[in-house]
Amino acid sequence: RYRLSCDLLEERYADDPDDPVLISELAFTSAKAGDCARALRLTPELEQVLPDTGPNAHQLAYVYALCRQGDAAVEALTRAIAHGEPPELIRQEDEFLSLHDRPDFQALVAGAG
Repeated sequence: RYRLSCDLLEERYADDPDDPVLISELAFTSAKAGDCARALRLTPELEQVLPDTGPNAHQLAYVYALCRQGDAAVEALTRAIAHGEPPELIRQEDEFLSLHDRPDFQALVAGAG
């Protein structure tokens, strides 16, 4: 399912490589499909083109966490929470299961729920 989505997004990306929403969707879907090489290739561009907001940092954290980039994921989540993303939601999201044993992640979402 995610691979097909990646193929469709890749076609759209080829037509409009400067669309930050499209780049974000392709990075996230690639990470969900297990194509971390592609997802992580897109993250530097995303860091530059996306406005620094809670939802955008949260989206980047998904990609980093799914691709086992724990330090980058926690850093992005720190920004997301600073911009108002709810720690209780973050703690419950399956995309962040790989972070649950990290003391820095636990401290970040402490007291949630």
